[in-house]
Amino acid sequence: MKCNMSPGLPAGGNDSTVPFEWSRRGFCAGLAVGAAAVAAPGSILASTASNASVDAWPSRPVKIIIPAAAGGAADMLARVLTKGMTSSLGITFVMEYQATATGTVAAQQLLRTEPDGYTWMLTHTASHAIGPGVNSALGYDPVRDFAHLNILGGSPWTLVVHPDSRVNTWAEWLVQARQAGAGGVSIGSPGELSQGHLIGQQLSALRGFSWTHVPYRSTQAMLTDVAGGHLQAGLATTTSAAGLIRSGRLRPLFVTSTRRLADYPQVPTVAELGVPEVTVSLWFGLALAAEVDSALRTRIQRAVASVMAKLDWTSQLRALGLEPLDVAPEAAGEFVAVEGRKWGPVARALKLAPPTTPR
Repeated sequence: MKCNMSPGLPAGGNDSTVPFEWSRRGFCAGLAVGAAAVAAPGSILASTASNASVDAWPSRPVKIIIPAAAGGAADMLARVLTKGMTSSLGITFVMEYQATATGTVAAQQLLRTEPDGYTWMLTHTASHAIGPGVNSALGYDPVRDFAHLNILGGSPWTLVVHPDSRVNTWAEWLVQARQAGAGGVSIGSPGELSQGHLIGQQLSALRGFSWTHVPYRSTQAMLTDVAGGHLQAGLATTTSAAGLIRSGRLRPLFVTSTRRLADYPQVPTVAELGVPEVTVSLWFGLALAAEVDSALRTRIQRAVASVMAKLDWTSQLRALGLEPLDVAPEAAGEFVAVEGRKWGPVARALKLAPPTTPR
């Protein structure tokens, strides 16, 4: 409300201004009180409706958009979390898999939904730290447009080959890769501008071999091709590859973790092999659209944190081949921002085109 008096009245400069100023203030204050009285019923109703909406949540199933195909690390992680939330809080979940363009389509999809707290997204490195830093046409800011609730954990990567391959070690594989003909060695990844893709690019530049990148829509499809002898090698998270490694259908040559994994003590880390630059993990987080009511956002964040505490989250993660990441819920957004500042320049320096739909 803007309160204006007649311009013909005194505005200052003599004693007559004192009573006028008080009069004007009193007049404006009276108008403000009157306006508040008129506006109050609507404001109270809106506030009551908002509180009722928060109190009623959840009154229907919650959808989680998974930026990957079923069966991979993202899916397994989401299922552990949702099973715990269903058991503890009685929430029903519906999984929706959107594997196109390494998670960026999933992010766009979340922002098109009603911001009512009933649609979540499992975020990861590619969807929020790599893709937006390369492709401005995606139309979203990975920090500003999302309410990042938590960073759930991370999975290191591994390079896998067929067990019947003559290659038993990274050193032997590197010799073979350098001797490959036109196009170099073929390596699969979960998609263009996935973190696996960037790791392949970095290894190629650091160790001097040519390669052909083979992007897949599904990590499991890529691993199946390696296990079937149809693809020379694949870069996947240890979580996604765990089953095929344990069954002897894939042979891991390294892991990108900071230390050897308990499940594969014989597999060296990239640092041990002289390429510490690719000591990285694919992280997973949980996010809502930023427009979700702040009170509801806080309620959901607390619900997720309480269930994670009850689940003994570290043990649950390690059973999946994942590692916990020491990020407080309130610091999740800043974590994503830091990751974007790290991976965006890497992807741009490699002069990769924006992601296309993988096969």
